[in-house]
Amino acid sequence: MIHLNLAGTLSLCRRMERFARALAACTEIRSLSLAAGRMDKVLVKAVSCLPRLEALDVSGTIFDDDQLELVLSSCSRINTLIVDGCNTLTSRAIDLIAAYGGSFTALSVANCNGSVTDYSLQKLAKSHHARTLTRLVLRNNTHVYDYALQIFGRFIRRLEVLDLGGCRDVTAPGLLSFLQGIPEQSLPLTRTPCSSSLEIAHPASHFNSWESPAGTQFTMQQYPTLRALNLTNLGSSFTRAAMHAILHACPKLTTVMIPEHVRGNARTEVMRRCHHSGNEASCGNSLLFQGSSWLRRGEIESAPRPAVLADGGAGDDAVAMVP
Repeated sequence: MIHLNLAGTLSLCRRMERFARALAACTEIRSLSLAAGRMDKVLVKAVSCLPRLEALDVSGTIFDDDQLELVLSSCSRINTLIVDGCNTLTSRAIDLIAAYGGSFTALSVANCNGSVTDYSLQKLAKSHHARTLTRLVLRNNTHVYDYALQIFGRFIRRLEVLDLGGCRDVTAPGLLSFLQGIPEQSLPLTRTPCSSSLEIAHPASHFNSWESPAGTQFTMQQYPTLRALNLTNLGSSFTRAAMHAILHACPKLTTVMIPEHVRGNARTEVMRRCHHSGNEASCGNSLLFQGSSWLRRGEIESAPRPAVLADGGAGDDAVAMVP
C-alpha cells in the first residue's frame, strides 16, 4: 500500500495548484495524511481524483461538509477516515459518512462537537456502511449519550477499539448495555435511558440478564472482539464494580484507559489483564486510540517509496513520503 504523509507540511506550500495536479496524477495512493495543513478547494479536488484511496487523515484542518461529500462520493474505496478537530463539519458530516463510501473499518471524530451528536450517531449505527467498523474514536464529544451507544450495541458488533474519553454524558450502565447487545426495541426513549434501568451489581453477577420494562427477559452477550477501551474523564457511574462488569463483558480487552477516580482491586484487575506493572491510568498500547497512528507501518500494509510527486510539493519541491 502506498502511504503519502504530508501532515503539517502543506501550510508551507507556495504552489498549491501545481502540487494538486501532481497529487491527482498519483492514482496508486491508498493512504493519505493531510493533517494540520491547508485544505484549499483545489487540493480537495485532487484528493477526489484518487480512485484507490482507502485511508484519509484530515485532522486539524478546515474541512467542511461539501468537501467531505466530494471526497466520499468520488473515492468509493475509503474505509478509514480521520477528521479529529475538524470543527467546520456539522451533523450532516455523519450523515454523509453513513450514506457514501464502501464499508468503513475505522472512523475517528475526536473533538468534533459540531458534527457528533446522539442523533447522528444513531443514524450511523444503522447504516450498512458502519457494520464493519472495527475502530471508533468519539473522544471529547459532549453530545454523546447512552442511547446512541445502545443502538451501536444492537448493530455494531465487530469493534476492536473504542474511545469514549471525555464523553461525560456516557454512563457505565449505558456502556454495559452497548457491550451486551440489549435489543433496540427494549430501550426506553430517553437521552440517558440506562441511568436508572440498570444498577451496578456485585462483580460476580456481571449482568447475566436484563429485564425490559415490558417484562421480557434478554440474555446478555459479551463483546468478544473489543481489545482497547478509553474511559478517561468519565463520570462517577464508572465505579469499581462497573469496571469489573466491563472487564467481564470484554474477554479480549488488553488496553484500557480508566477514569482517574477508579482505585483498588478494579485498577489492579485492569493492570493484570493488560500485563501492566505501573500505576498509570493507561494500561496497554494507547497509540491504538490515535487515528494518525492507524496510517503508519504496523497499522496498515505499506509499499516501497514510489518515485512520484517529486515536483511542486511542500515548501519548494520537497514531499514527505513515508514507507
